[in-house]
Amino acid sequence: MTRILQLLRACGITLAIATPSLANPLPPGQNSTSSLNQIMQFSTVSPAFVTIVTSESAGILVATQNGDAGDEVDTIATEAPVLDSFRWVAERNREGEFFLTGNTPTEGLQNFLRLRAGDQALDRTSVAGGAPERFARSAVASIRTLKELLSGRVSYENGVWSLSGLAVDEGHRRQVLEEIRQDLGLNDWEINIALLSPFQLCTRIIDAFSREQTILFAPASAELTAQSSDVVQGLAEKLKNCPSAKIFVAGHTDADGPDEDNMTLSVRRAEAVVETLIAAGVSDTRLYAIGYGETLPIASNESAAGKALNRRIVFELEE
Repeated sequence: MTRILQLLRACGITLAIATPSLANPLPPGQNSTSSLNQIMQFSTVSPAFVTIVTSESAGILVATQNGDAGDEVDTIATEAPVLDSFRWVAERNREGEFFLTGNTPTEGLQNFLRLRAGDQALDRTSVAGGAPERFARSAVASIRTLKELLSGRVSYENGVWSLSGLAVDEGHRRQVLEEIRQDLGLNDWEINIALLSPFQLCTRIIDAFSREQTILFAPASAELTAQSSDVVQGLAEKLKNCPSAKIFVAGHTDADGPDEDNMTLSVRRAEAVVETLIAAGVSDTRLYAIGYGETLPIASNESAAGKALNRRIVFELEE
């Protein structure tokens, strides 16, 4: 506040502090702060009167130019303008990034929603009046719901709340709807939650499997370890979600041993995975085994760690 006073005096503005009392309470709505930029934009007006209220107990700062301190003045209210078309939109993309646009009724709620959306949220909202009842609760619950979906959009526009998004499957969709129904009721909401296509779902399954699992074989053989056999059988159950997709199983080896032997071993290992998938219920008409030997390394074969990375099974899908 001292810094503000110094800058205003430098602009030739006379200042006075008025402390509210029980006999003269603050006018309704004057309970927000004003930035220095808001103050200075009025400094060229003659006469100029600006009201700043930092809290109901802090008093009113009245600034006048070409006038006497303490004169009766008309104040310029700093409260948020009330909009006839209040709107708010929160969007989340497949990468988990949030985008907030439209209006929020207070700066405090604006900051809170930004924090709930995450550090990388892009917030382009502005403070304005006209928010619907229970706006804060609905907005907070909306952001929580968007985090549960693969992607989505929640909005309040033209007096209507709406939710759209993408869920993994029907079970996921029901779970999301039940959670937000418990929070908000959803009686007046427009809801449209779509599902991944079967191919998109299986692509997601394969990507997650490749990140989290490693298929292992006995040394220099095409025999799956017991643990890897169980893992492949679990994958087979999930691949039933996309019964028409073609599945290519590619085997790769390190550079130890003759090239021809490595090529043969990579084919045998790919075939072993295919046979396990068939035994677990995946149609053989969907499966293709391919061997690349040591021809497509993803790491150096000069180290044990690099060789371990090169010995791998890779899955690819085709519609």
